Amino acid sequence: MKKSQEPFNHVRWTVDGSGFLSRQEWVPTQGAGTCHLQLDRDRRLIYAANYLGGSLAVYRLEEGDAPGELALGGLAFTDSFPDAGTNGDPERQEASHVHGSWTYGDKFVYFPDLGADSIYHYRLVQDETTGLWNIERADPEVK
Repeated sequence: MKKSQEPFNHVRWTVDGSGFLSRQEWVPTQGAGTCHLQLDRDRRLIYAANYLGGSLAVYRLEEGDAPGELALGGLAFTDSFPDAGTNGDPERQEASHVHGSWTYGDKFVYFPDLGADSIYHYRLVQDETTGLWNIERADPEVK
C-alpha cells in the first residue's frame, strides 16, 4: 500500500432524480490518509481522523441550498501529534495514526491513535455568544 502524504478532502455530493451524482463542494481535511469521518448533526460538526497525517480536524456545518441539507463550513479546530507513535510494532507504529472518533454524551469526543496506543480526549464546548460548538483539549482523566 502506498502511503501518500497528499492532503485529502471532504466532498459533498447530491443525487438528482435520475440517480446521477453531482459534486457540490470539497474542503481539505488538513491531513493525509483521512480514514474516518463522523457527523455530529446535533452540534453541526464533522470530525475527521487523518491516519497517515497523525492529526484530526473538526469542521462546522452550515445550512445547505435545500431544506434540511447541510453544507461543509469552515475549519473549527485542528490538532496533530507529530511526536506520537513508536510503540511495540515498528511496522505500524512508526508514527501517529489517528483512526477514528467517538462522542460520549454531550460532553466529550475521543480520537484513538493506533500508532501511539493512545486515546486523545477533548471536551465539547459551546460559545455562549454565537451558540456555535467546538472542541478543546480536556484533562487526561475523565471526571
